[in-house]
Amino acid sequence: MTTTTATSTVPTTVYLNEAPASLGFNRVAPRWLRAAATFNLPIPTDTRPQQTAISAALEHIFDELNCEPTTTWATGWRHAGHRSLSVGDVVVIGETAWAVASVGWNPVSTDELTAAIDRSSTRSGPAGGARSPPQLIQHPSLKGHHHGPPSTPRADPWPPSTPPPTAPDTNCPPTPAPTAPS
Repeated sequence: MTTTTATSTVPTTVYLNEAPASLGFNRVAPRWLRAAATFNLPIPTDTRPQQTAISAALEHIFDELNCEPTTTWATGWRHAGHRSLSVGDVVVIGETAWAVASVGWNPVSTDELTAAIDRSSTRSGPAGGARSPPQLIQHPSLKGHHHGPPSTPRADPWPPSTPPPTAPDTNCPPTPAPTAPS
């Protein structure tokens, strides 16, 4: 008898910061967040929640949205015409939010996130245009490179199947050169 278990997932939303100045996501900088993508990250059943799991998830998302996409949801991000994930943008995994910092990630409180989303709803999209709703796409796998740990440890229900590399890697992996047909 073979038993299969369904893979649980955690909802993930990526918000783009559309503030006119690129000062990041902090108390000094105005923040206007727009939900750009929503997808589900699988939760491996053989691991326990831990800080490295959060770091690995954030790094995977960062790499997918800044380098050559390898997942369906990142390919959908590119096809939607979104820019790369940048300083000041926010990723919400489950019930925790993290802002891309110049190095690593900074935690975002519920109040800060709500205020930035509410502020966004009072203005029209870029250049006064209409906003498009977030695109719902599924995340089929989890693998990635380490961009740097969040600055403050937090518990989160999302662990990866493997820990991130110990040394930060802020560069995209090289794309293999095309080979000539033989």
